[in-house]
Amino acid sequence: AAPIFSPKRRQATATCRQNRSQLVNHVAPQDLPWDEIGLREDPAIAAPMLQVLPGDEVVLRLTQFAAWASATGARSGVHVVLTPMLVRFLSSADHPAFTELDALVDDTRGGRFDPGNELQRDLEFGRFQVEYRRLRNRPAGEDPYALFTGLDRLPLPELEWRPSEVDLLAVERAAHEAVGFLAFLRQLRRGTSRPIVVVGNDKGQLLGGGYGRLWVVEPLEQFLPGVEVVYPRVTSHATMRLNTPSPFSGQFIERLCAEMPHVVVVDGAGASRLEGATRFSRAHRGYANWFALFNELRTGTASEFPTADHVGELRNWHEYRIVREGIARAVSPGAGYTSAFWAADPAATALLGEVLTPWRTALPGDEPQVVHANPIIYRSDLDGGGRQILPAGDLPNCIAQTSPYYLDSVDKRLRAAFFVDGPVTLADWGDVDDNPVGPVGGLNPVHTIYGFGPHGFERRAVGPSLARCVSVFQALIREKIGNLV
Repeated sequence: AAPIFSPKRRQATATCRQNRSQLVNHVAPQDLPWDEIGLREDPAIAAPMLQVLPGDEVVLRLTQFAAWASATGARSGVHVVLTPMLVRFLSSADHPAFTELDALVDDTRGGRFDPGNELQRDLEFGRFQVEYRRLRNRPAGEDPYALFTGLDRLPLPELEWRPSEVDLLAVERAAHEAVGFLAFLRQLRRGTSRPIVVVGNDKGQLLGGGYGRLWVVEPLEQFLPGVEVVYPRVTSHATMRLNTPSPFSGQFIERLCAEMPHVVVVDGAGASRLEGATRFSRAHRGYANWFALFNELRTGTASEFPTADHVGELRNWHEYRIVREGIARAVSPGAGYTSAFWAADPAATALLGEVLTPWRTALPGDEPQVVHANPIIYRSDLDGGGRQILPAGDLPNCIAQTSPYYLDSVDKRLRAAFFVDGPVTLADWGDVDDNPVGPVGGLNPVHTIYGFGPHGFERRAVGPSLARCVSVFQALIREKIGNLV
């Protein structure tokens, strides 16, 4: 085949052919025409080939490999990248037979993968790379290829899961807290003729769920006649006090303007570290910022919700303006909302994320209000770790022997319980957002491992999915709520 160099380089190559050893010793990997070859690789990967082959032959073989890899990807969906073992294959004295690679790919897809065959193994490195690059917290300086070649062979034995005694107590705690919220909601319903919309916040953590949705509102749905339930998403993680979300559709905003229902936003939060302050999540603060914006559009004046100084700064922040322009057409002039709080353990002040504001008690009546509701009971006989947790007193054992907000981190405890104990011999990375917007039901990504199975590189689930655990816990909570009600 003709050399695949640019004209200038073609001439240089022809001269170098007269002295093969000189060519081998002086053509550097970075001088190869990588754009013409069609591979996006670190040029250094070709250095071993240039030690044994002339430059034009290296270019020819790399170009043929690039064409073969592209055709293989289109034919079988296998993403093949250049690795040290494939470089060795391409450097053979005889011209490499790509039919040998085809046979290895077919064997792998057919369930005949041999991890002892290094060439067959390296044809799977591209698939590994795709998964590895999805990891958000990759250690600096880590060598993906070294991790790949150190993977173990699968499968692992199945791991059984059932709720622990502490889990069962925490489920009972959640049921008590939900029933306390239900009592407040029924009181509000009796004291007003307005519609009531309950917002079970879906924080997008716990793979499509959130404390308000999973452990309070969804288990209570069958006990909420005459109350509308919605599950918009306002995240809590990695937000700050000036973030303004946009959780509601235009159609829902128009309904807010036309009907002005009471809106009860439900979410949980860890106990406060500030004495005399009941903590609400950053998601609550996000909703508060949005309703401050809604009030401004409705009334034409700057809202003082939740606090005047906070809104004064908030109105200059870029998200506020962007969301304002996005919803302005859906908001008609009229009255605004007042804000209020409800909690199982109310205090003198409310801490919405980082915003401290005086407590305003939610009251029955027809004046439209946004009620920020936190049903968590901040009492326990366990060590609160510096947080403001009161003794349980005469409350049930499920309160005394569990920590508030326990179920919010069920995914972390599952990871700790079901990864291999002792020195880790598997590549067991986590922290991948596989399901950033979908409903509950995804596979918890921290319960997967990487390894080699009969079909080559595989990523397998270890232990229960988070969806299964949530389903079990919710069923138990509903049962407990039914008994308590």
